Amino acid sequence: MFVPSAAQLAKDWAERAVDFGGYAYYMFFQPRTHGCTPLPREPQRVGVQCLCPHCASEGWFAQSPVCNFWRAHCELCSGTREWVHYPESGGWTRLPCDLCEQEWPKDVLFFRDALRNPRRTAEKLRAEASRAAA
Repeated sequence: MFVPSAAQLAKDWAERAVDFGGYAYYMFFQPRTHGCTPLPREPQRVGVQCLCPHCASEGWFAQSPVCNFWRAHCELCSGTREWVHYPESGGWTRLPCDLCEQEWPKDVLFFRDALRNPRRTAEKLRAEASRAAA
């Protein structure tokens, strides 16, 4: 079994960030295509089981919005997509998770761009990393 070294993994981190394990653009973003399952407009609650490439490979492929465990470790909602607010007046209310609602469109956009053109998206990631390091 081939086990990549740490240097190999560090070298191609941008390619791995856009490798979603066999997903193709038409599967989610071309509704007139046979077999297309559009992504929901809002994030779903964390599931119990997931067979996406990320989970099936135990993290080798990048996590996508298709994964049932997308943002399962959200600091506000822990994947339930809602959190409990306790006002000073007493009682409690359930509110939608603002963090997940803000991140969902960003992750779907990145997922769409990475499926459409993975090389260009990887180049953008490298450029952002070099700007941040400078």
